[in-house]
Amino acid sequence: MAGIQLSGLSSGFDWKTVVDQLIAVSRSQTQGRLQTEKSTVTQKQSAISEIKTSLASFQSAVATLKDATLYDARKTAFSDSTTTWTSSADSGAVPGSYSFHVNQLATQASWRGAKAGTTLADAVASPGSGDLLSALNLPTAVTSGFFTVNGTQITVASTDTIGTVLASIQSALQTTSPSATASLTSDKIQIDTGDTNSFTIGSAADTSNFLQVFRLFQGNVVSGATNTLQSAGTVSGLRQTTAVASLSLSTPYVAPGTGDPSFTINGISITYAGTDSLKSLLSKINDSAAGVSATYDAGTDKLILKNKTTGNVGISAVDVNGNILAALGVTPLTTLVAGRDAQFTVDGGGVLTSRSNKFDSSSHGIEGLSVTADSEGSSATQTVTVSADLTTPKDKINSFISTYNSLQTVIEAYTKITVSGNKVTAGLLSGVSEITELSRMLRRIATNPGSLSTSITFLGQLGIETSGTSSQLKVADSSLLDTQLNGSSSAVSAFFTGTAQSLSDRYTTYLDGITATTGTKGAITTLTNSLSSRSTSLDTQIAAAERRLKTERALLEAKFIQMEQAQATFQKQGQIISRSFSA
Repeated sequence: MAGIQLSGLSSGFDWKTVVDQLIAVSRSQTQGRLQTEKSTVTQKQSAISEIKTSLASFQSAVATLKDATLYDARKTAFSDSTTTWTSSADSGAVPGSYSFHVNQLATQASWRGAKAGTTLADAVASPGSGDLLSALNLPTAVTSGFFTVNGTQITVASTDTIGTVLASIQSALQTTSPSATASLTSDKIQIDTGDTNSFTIGSAADTSNFLQVFRLFQGNVVSGATNTLQSAGTVSGLRQTTAVASLSLSTPYVAPGTGDPSFTINGISITYAGTDSLKSLLSKINDSAAGVSATYDAGTDKLILKNKTTGNVGISAVDVNGNILAALGVTPLTTLVAGRDAQFTVDGGGVLTSRSNKFDSSSHGIEGLSVTADSEGSSATQTVTVSADLTTPKDKINSFISTYNSLQTVIEAYTKITVSGNKVTAGLLSGVSEITELSRMLRRIATNPGSLSTSITFLGQLGIETSGTSSQLKVADSSLLDTQLNGSSSAVSAFFTGTAQSLSDRYTTYLDGITATTGTKGAITTLTNSLSSRSTSLDTQIAAAERRLKTERALLEAKFIQMEQAQATFQKQGQIISRSFSA
């Protein structure tokens, strides 16, 4: 209980309250001015922070105006708004209309190899054989599940034989067509009802891909007196996930005696291993710099090479170490379909050619214009118009005006002096010369033409004016701005981006100067630092004053405690004397 003090126990005088009041009066006298100044400094710091945020937005808007290509932006449009052709124009492209007619589109060269696998008919002697589905030469493995024939679900597993499945199909059909048969003929499954009864195959509920793998589709009926369905093509092929060294190929794969197996396509060397599957081998080709796309056509059991780019260029493929290209039927290349160059005319002129269907200045000579066509022939004519793109530069100029006005508005809010009757109220920053000078210079640069030698020297020539006596800018004549951007874009560009006297450069030089944080500090930076230092100094003074008050309180409390102790002693002595007289 040593830390607890109860005032007035002996004296009956609540000196604790008196001490609190004395300290409060002293704090008010010693710290009141400091606290008031501290509050004002904090408010000024907040106001300047808000101004600096608006200033940064304005600086960013000014920076975008310095891009010279902004004022030469171009847009294109086709006279036929429904066309699927596309076009674009680079900055500075010559405005005008151009009529393109395409006689012939560019195409890709492609190479279809020879048949590479062993036919299913060769692999399976008859429908009743014991060959498992999993052992057949199928590009895609049959998945377990069921498929539907004539409403009957036929269950399939990888351990079933092809003969078992065909027998199940035949049984399902014979419920309505007793003479129905299902057989394997010439690498195709053939289903024959033996009569004119129709039948259906497949269902949305099927879970096995058997019908897809064997290319059986509803409606693929062979004409005749009976309803006959046949696979849409031969079904044998290379299993794409099997290692190439293990594939059943008409020309067996022979690994090289030494070194890594390799081949070249279009002169690009590609290495592989016998453990590579057909799928991974195709990926190596497609991911290489050979410039071709390689695919496997399961319908014809052939590999296809196709140039990724169009034009009248060939394809070369050569086995270097090993014979994988020959084994897969890629070489010798005997069925090249040559690519074609595009042929077109512009404004009825002579025939021009292009390796691609994107016609640029290298093929038609019109600087900056690009047209991509996707149709050819007598009706493949489109007229494209190149014109100035006003949207982008106008958006940037409007952003400049908007951020300028926002900056001036926030400055005015903190610096204006208002009069109401006999009462004059000064803004928080009304006496801060750095801020009032900022507002003045923003307006001066906006209205001063500078020392430009171009035909446009001030904002008024772009239809941009100050708003009365305020510090705001506005687009007073939008048509004038459009006219200047359309007809004098180079002069507009020079006004905003040209020499050190251009509008954006004058603003950049001034604003970079007042916000500089290294070397010679800018005015805004100096003001910010000054307020920060003053705030720190006030904190130090307030803390020191508070320490003095604590010392003063301790002294007062000690005096009053001594008084209480003396009073207690007097009272005790009085009690002893009183008892002595009473006795």
